[in-house]
Amino acid sequence: TNDTESRIISDDLAALEQRKLSVLPTQRSKIYTMSRFEDKSIADISSELNLSHRTVENHLRIGRHEVREYIRQCI
Repeated sequence: TNDTESRIISDDLAALEQRKLSVLPTQRSKIYTMSRFEDKSIADISSELNLSHRTVENHLRIGRHEVREYIRQCI
């Protein structure tokens, strides 16, 4: 039962994360997704999107913060 409960909680958290991603600004959502789900480094994202390293860092920091706060409010 612990495995089942853990899986359900994990699925619920993933759904909340996806819901918040859908309302983030497009650029921020894309950067967050590339980092979190595609395991791309800031340098890779910066190069691929033709953005400065610092811009990618800022979008990623803000995106992570917004997702964490949203999930925290939902729990």
